[in-house]
Amino acid sequence: MEILRVGTTQDLLIHKSKKAVAILADYSYDEGTLRVLGEKKSLMVLISLDNLLKTRGMARSRLLYKLRNFLKLCTRFGVLFLLGFEDDIKNSNYGIREKSEIIAIGQLLGLDKGQSKMAVARFEDLFIKNEKNKKESAE
Repeated sequence: MEILRVGTTQDLLIHKSKKAVAILADYSYDEGTLRVLGEKKSLMVLISLDNLLKTRGMARSRLLYKLRNFLKLCTRFGVLFLLGFEDDIKNSNYGIREKSEIIAIGQLLGLDKGQSKMAVARFEDLFIKNEKNKKESAE
C-alpha cells in the first residue's frame, strides 16, 4: 500500500482516486474535501498519533481540537481513517503502545469504542499483519 505525505486536506483531492494511505501534516476543517473522499472511498487517512505525544501545552490542546473536528467530519461523511503511530508502520509491530491504549486515545478524540476498534483494526490489517506475512513468506 502506497503511503502519501500530504500537507493539507485540500491536497488530498489530488490523490482522491488512489488506493493509498495519506498522512496529513495539518488536520484543517474542510467539509467539501472530506465529502468527496467519503464518496470515493479509496483513499484512507492515517490519524498519526505521533504529534500528539510530542507536543505539550497549548500546542497539544490545539492539535486535540483539530483532530476531534477532523474525526467528526470523517465519521459524518464516511471517510476511511486509521489510528496509529508512524513508527509502527516502519517496525511492523506495536512498539510504543498496545492496541487497547490506541483505542482509548481514539475515544478521547470523540470516537466511540467500535469506531476506534475499526480504525485500529484497519491499521493492523494494512501494516502489521501484512508485513509479518511478507517476512514469513520470504523465509
